[in-house]
Amino acid sequence: MSLYPSLDYFIAIAKHNNITKAANELYVSQQTLSIYLKKLEEYYQIQLFERYPKMCLTPAGEAVYEAALEIADAYSRVDEKLDKIKNVTHKIRLGICKAKIDNLLGYYPLARLKKSVGVDVEIIEKTSTELEKEALNGELDLYIGNEDVDQGIFETYHINTYPYYVFISPELFQNYVAERYGVDVETCAKGIDLQMLKEVPFIASQFGHLRTYVMEYEKKCGFKLDIVVENSNPNLRIQMAEYNIGFTISEEPVITYDKLYLFPIKQPDNKLSLGLVRRRMPVNSKYADDCWKYTIENIQEITRFGRF
Repeated sequence: MSLYPSLDYFIAIAKHNNITKAANELYVSQQTLSIYLKKLEEYYQIQLFERYPKMCLTPAGEAVYEAALEIADAYSRVDEKLDKIKNVTHKIRLGICKAKIDNLLGYYPLARLKKSVGVDVEIIEKTSTELEKEALNGELDLYIGNEDVDQGIFETYHINTYPYYVFISPELFQNYVAERYGVDVETCAKGIDLQMLKEVPFIASQFGHLRTYVMEYEKKCGFKLDIVVENSNPNLRIQMAEYNIGFTISEEPVITYDKLYLFPIKQPDNKLSLGLVRRRMPVNSKYADDCWKYTIENIQEITRFGRF
């Protein structure tokens, strides 16, 4: 009797109904998947996919797909039971973008993850761009960050949307903005255009989605902000702004900065779309799936009361 073929690749192909997307998810070549699928159909001696006009499962393919999911779930349950017998503690790597780590750690019950899911949680604090790269490479199980990612590779769950604000000291505002443009604090509190700040010293985000968002607007309008220092930590940038080093851009912080004006950005019209993100299977383990579900349930409770 021949060995039963693995169905991991088949699950990925069936999920996408697309060889290219499945190959990207699995980090294998399209040729590898095409050869695999051909051999799988030869093994079953029946066609599993229609190729034209669009790729889709045949009735036989639907039957194999349903069984393949049951097999994958059974393997996961076996691993889980054996780990309990061996008293194995699993570790989940949860990334949190620097801009929102203060919000999350203040309310999200991380300690309950170990009790509810049976895992230890390692918190990774980086920018959304860095977290996206680590999740892509399989170094993170899930992260909370900018959800503007490739939906073919990543799965996302929307948490909230946050506007960007300009943080500027009263002194810099008076010297560079109020006098030159004839505007007051009340006017700018309704929204400010970044072009009005082109001569103000700028404390820039080092890289990532925020930096890209600013650079794209500079290019579109033909101006350059006067960068005096770069730093990826939003809290540190805001503290620098308090000392008149320059103005900076970030989301609304947890704490109040009495020494600074906060102006919502009117132009360009862009916001941080925050989400829970993970790379699509087959990287995710049973424990990562449980943490994903648990996190969504708790984030829902947090956002319901407006605390995140």
